[in-house]
This record gives sequence, C-alpha cells and structure tokens, in this order.
Amino acid sequence: MKCTITYYDPASQRVEFSSVHGHAAALWTGKAVESGVEVEAELGLLESLAWGVDALELDPEETADDSAFPTIRMEKGKVVLTGLLAEEGPDGECSLRLGEDEVEFEAVGTPPRTGTRIQLRTKQLVLYAW
Repeated sequence: MKCTITYYDPASQRVEFSSVHGHAAALWTGKAVESGVEVEAELGLLESLAWGVDALELDPEETADDSAFPTIRMEKGKVVLTGLLAEEGPDGECSLRLGEDEVEFEAVGTPPRTGTRIQLRTKQLVLYAW
C-alpha cells in the first residue's frame, strides 16, 4: 500500500500515515523515515481478534451508500479498518481487502462469508516497509 508518513518518532518507532483509504498510527518496521515521505508498506495486526467483538460484520443496508469504503481511521485510541473479508482459513487466518491491498489477521469464532463487509478494531497496527 502506498502511504505518506506524516509523523515519525524514532524512539518508539511510531508513525502516523495517510493513504487513499484514510489515516492512522502504526508501529514502523523500516529504517528511519522522515515526515512527508511516500513509502510502500504492508499493513499487519499484532493481536488476534474475535468475531463479534473486535472483528465485526457490517450491515449491508447501513453501508450501501458508503462512498468512502474501504477506510482506515483512528477512533478512541484504536485503529479501525473497514473492508471486505477476502479469505477465511480453517485456523482463524483471514484477510481483509482494502481496495487493491490485503491485510492478514487472525480471528477466533465463526466468520461471516467471504465478500462480506467487515470492520476490524485493533490497538496496534504495524507498517512493514518494503
């Protein structure tokens, strides 16, 4: 995913970034980077999620007119990712489609069917530099 770094703290490796899908904060795994630099990076989640708790199926009627879909945003100290469930594996391994990009994650419980609009809420997002 193409991201523009808007803030970088070398001590904590924390960045804030923006993309065509929105903006958020994340842990940066690459070399030191400056604000304003555009990078290619992969998004990842460090924690396992639970369906119905922090991995939610969205009501198709409520999201039908959502012209800003998919999205990345910050809400009450958490990163919120909204997109399509692209894959669901037997061991809880799943992926969220954000436009042309995918975010791998693990979630316990019963997932909705592939292609469903979902929302993930996580305390920590990671940007893996390419």
